[in-house]
Amino acid sequence: MYIIATFEHSAYLELAISDLEIRGVANPQILAVPLAQQRPQMNILDTIHRADGVSVLDGTCIAASLATTLGVVYGYVLPGGPLLWGLAGMIIGGSLALVIDYFLTRRDRPTKGPPRSAEVVLIVKCDPGQAQQVEDILHSHLALGLARVEEEQGFQ
Repeated sequence: MYIIATFEHSAYLELAISDLEIRGVANPQILAVPLAQQRPQMNILDTIHRADGVSVLDGTCIAASLATTLGVVYGYVLPGGPLLWGLAGMIIGGSLALVIDYFLTRRDRPTKGPPRSAEVVLIVKCDPGQAQQVEDILHSHLALGLARVEEEQGFQ
């Protein structure tokens, strides 16, 4: 029988392993596998299937539209005409809003958050009579999740 648990990489994991060894679970029957951490990348464009909650282009499009409108309106009285000033307003307004939005949301991005501690998967092979004791030990050392797998369910 296998008991599978997840832990944060902390002293509680080490205490759980040493407690299991004290209670009679041999060291070769314990497997600890640290999971690799990945930082999410911020995308400038959100899609229907993949949205990270940080939309950079919303404010940029609004500012570009407002600057285009002002450029067209004042382009009637300025040399160059409304078309030239509308395009200039779109480029300047959009670029300015993109730069402002980038620097204002830089500290709020999920990629810049506090580092999460890595998780570790702990797999313990034990006799069915020891299973409840092993589960109790892992629960008492703050396991994040716990599962019991019979050997005939997939592991050999």
